[in-house]
Amino acid sequence: MNILNVGEFTALKDEFGHFFLRQGHYTPGEIDGRWTAEIKNEFLNWLDESPSKIKMTRKQLDDFFKERTW
Repeated sequence: MNILNVGEFTALKDEFGHFFLRQGHYTPGEIDGRWTAEIKNEFLNWLDESPSKIKMTRKQLDDFFKERTW
């Protein structure tokens, strides 16, 4: 796991989480806990709508999700 990818993912996760928490779409426990498939898909759709937000490749992101344990 690349430390830069971890940092980038954490920043994106925080931005996504804050956005959806402000909307009341998810609870803090849902965002801060292990993501459900629904949240993961919403995150990926959110990234697809703003591709400039992400600097890692989609393959790197997919690989990161495979290794993610939190």
